[in-house]
Amino acid sequence: MILRQIEAFQAVIEQGTFSAAAACIRVSQPTISKLIQSLERALGYKLFQRSGGQAVPTPRALVLYHEVHRAWRGIDRLTSAAQSPLAPAAGRLLVGADPVLSLGFVPKLLALLTAQRPGIELTLEAENHRILAEALSAGAVDISFAARSLHDLHPPPAGAGATIASGETVCVLPVGHRLCNAEVLRPQDLADEAFIGLLSGADTRRGVDLLFDREPRRPRLVAEATTGLGACMLAASRIGVSLVPDLAAAAALQAGAAIVARPFRPIVPYTIGYALSKAAHEQALPSLLAHLALERGAAVHDAIVRRWLGGIAFTSPDLGQRHASAAD
Repeated sequence: MILRQIEAFQAVIEQGTFSAAAACIRVSQPTISKLIQSLERALGYKLFQRSGGQAVPTPRALVLYHEVHRAWRGIDRLTSAAQSPLAPAAGRLLVGADPVLSLGFVPKLLALLTAQRPGIELTLEAENHRILAEALSAGAVDISFAARSLHDLHPPPAGAGATIASGETVCVLPVGHRLCNAEVLRPQDLADEAFIGLLSGADTRRGVDLLFDREPRRPRLVAEATTGLGACMLAASRIGVSLVPDLAAAAALQAGAAIVARPFRPIVPYTIGYALSKAAHEQALPSLLAHLALERGAAVHDAIVRRWLGGIAFTSPDLGQRHASAAD
C-alpha cells in the first residue's frame, strides 16, 4: 500500500466518481482506476461498486476510509507540532471522549477549563472505547473520558482512571407513542415493542440485555445503532423505541429530535470516568482538566439531564437521593 493509492482511494470516497476524483488530485481517470485496482489487489478485496455512474464504497472500504481519516488527523497534529517547536506544551490539550460524552458533557468541562486558561489550543477526538484506549496508550490524546456500564467494570479496563459522575438509561419513544404518558417504564412494558438496540460493546448494552433475559417476553429487535444518539434518531423516525444513556437522549432533544424520554426501572446505571496518558501526568493542563472533572463532573451531568430531560431522572420515587446534592 503506497501513499498515492491511499490518496486516490480517499479522493474517490469523497468525490463519489472516478472522474471527479481524478480532477481533484490532478491525474487522469485511467490513472485513478489503475491506482484503485492495484490497491484492491494488495488488500485482497473490492473497494467500490459501480452504480449509475457513481463509485459506491463497499462496507470494508468505509472501514478503511475511517482508519485513513484517523491517520491523516494524526499526521496533521504531528505537522502542527513540528512547525511550532517553541510553542509551550502546556498550551495544547488533546482530549478523547466516547461519542455520548463528546456531545455535551466533555465540551462543558472544556468550557470550564478555557474560562480558567483562555487562549489554550484544544482538540477533541470522539471515538469508541477501543480506539480511545489505543490513543491513550500511544500518547495520541492527553486525557480520555469514557462512559461504561457498571456490568462492564469487573475487572476495570486497562488504563481506567477515576470515576467523576454517574448516569442512567432512559427509554426514548417517538412523539405520540402509546407509552409517552407513562411516569416510569419497566421491561415488561416493552414486551413485543419494535426495539432499537445498541450494538454489542456500546454503552449500557450489557445491562439492558441482562434485564430482558429475565423477562418471558422481550421487545422485537428491528434495528441497531452504534451510538445512543443514533438510536434516538431512529426512534424519532418512528422505527421503534430504545434504551439509551440519559446524555444521549439529552443530546437528541437538544438537536430537535421528535422523541419523548421517560424514566426506566430498574435503573441501568453507567459511570463516567477519565484516564491520563503517561506523559500527561506531568503536564499542567491535563491535570487541571482532571481536577475540574472530579470537582464539577457530577454537577455538569445533572445540569444537562435537568435541562433537556425535564428532570425526569430526579423525580421517580425509587431513585432516592443519588443526585440530591449536585449543583448546577
